[in-house]
Amino acid sequence: ELDVLEQGGLINAAHSRRLKDHYTARLGEYNPQKTIFVFISILSALLVTGGCILLFGYNWEVLGQLTKTFLVVALLLLSQGSALYLLLQKKRDIGLAAKEAISFINAALFGAVMAIIGQIYNLESNITAFLAIWCASTLLLIYIFDSLACVALYLVLAICLITETQNDGGVGFYFF
Repeated sequence: ELDVLEQGGLINAAHSRRLKDHYTARLGEYNPQKTIFVFISILSALLVTGGCILLFGYNWEVLGQLTKTFLVVALLLLSQGSALYLLLQKKRDIGLAAKEAISFINAALFGAVMAIIGQIYNLESNITAFLAIWCASTLLLIYIFDSLACVALYLVLAICLITETQNDGGVGFYFF
C-alpha cells in the first residue's frame, strides 16, 4: 500500500520508510506464543483455584469449625501475599501471565471465602449483597492488576447481580 501511495505522489520515500519502520516495530511486538502462554496461565489459575476449593469440599465433614475458618482464611492470605509480592516486584518485569493468574485466583478465592464463611457460621443468606461485594472486590483487582480474566469474571458477576436483583422484584439499578 505504501508503494501505491508513493507512486501516487501522496507521500515521499522518506515518509514511506518511516511508516514502514514504525509499523514493522509495532507488529514485531506481537508474539502469539505470549498470548497462548497467558491463556494457559489463566486456565491453570482457574484449575488450581477449583482444585483447592474441591479439596476442602471433599474433606468438609471431617474438619472442625475453627479449622475450616483457619484454612480458608490462610488460603486467601496466601494468594494475597503472592499478589503483594508481585506488586512489589515492579523493578523486574513479572509478566502478563503471572498478573492474570494471581489476580484471577484472588478474585475467585475472595468470593469462595465469603461463601464458605457464611456456610460455616450459618449466616443469613443475601445473594444480592454477596454478589455486590464480590463485584466491588473484583473491580478493585481489575484496576490494580489491569487483568482481562478479572474483567471477564466481573462481567459474569454483574450479570448475575442484575438478574438476582430483578428476580427479587427490584430494579437492576446496578446495570445503569
